Amino acid sequence: MKSNLINEMIENHPQLKICEQSILLFCEKLAETFKEGGKLIIAGNGGSMADAQHIAGEIMKSFERPRVLSPEQQKSFRGLGNGRLIAENLQNGFPVWVLGLNTALLSAVLNDFKVPHMEFAQEMWVAGSSRDLFLGISTSGRAKNVYNAMTVAKAKNIFTVSFTGQSTNPLTEIADLSVQAPSTQTSQIQEYHQLIYHAFCKQLEADFFPEG
Repeated sequence: MKSNLINEMIENHPQLKICEQSILLFCEKLAETFKEGGKLIIAGNGGSMADAQHIAGEIMKSFERPRVLSPEQQKSFRGLGNGRLIAENLQNGFPVWVLGLNTALLSAVLNDFKVPHMEFAQEMWVAGSSRDLFLGISTSGRAKNVYNAMTVAKAKNIFTVSFTGQSTNPLTEIADLSVQAPSTQTSQIQEYHQLIYHAFCKQLEADFFPEG
């Protein structure tokens, strides 16, 4: 994977130089996941949940470049009513699953399970496959439901990545790859995470849709 956009982000924000190699490896693993037909599964709480949905929104449709369907893709819509109009307005993207958005499942797990913090783990067990990549976001690295989901991911041979702050934490310890923003302050960690999100979204788009 070309790393020019990641390098550009590091040049503009040199404080992130410390985690440059981890970010680059994450980008490579994510691109490999999508090429092999896997999906990105993300979990987080509060602001990190919002970040997870933010990432999904940037990846599942056009971010900065056009992602129009190819003529070959559009052929499958022929003869399907208003299929042509739909095909002309669809955009290509990457599959992303954000844990915790199914409130019926969430409430059922919270009500029925005998131990807490199992809602993400249950969803991961059912939805995850070995072709996927799991990203657990926690500024402290101590979110128990994210930790449990990552444990399930590892049991299913899913590559795991943690996005946290710089403090030693449980999530970083079990993740296959960790990206630790150089701060212990929640708001600053979130700001660094957003810089990284935008950089890897741009990099993915540039690599997969270079003619945009």
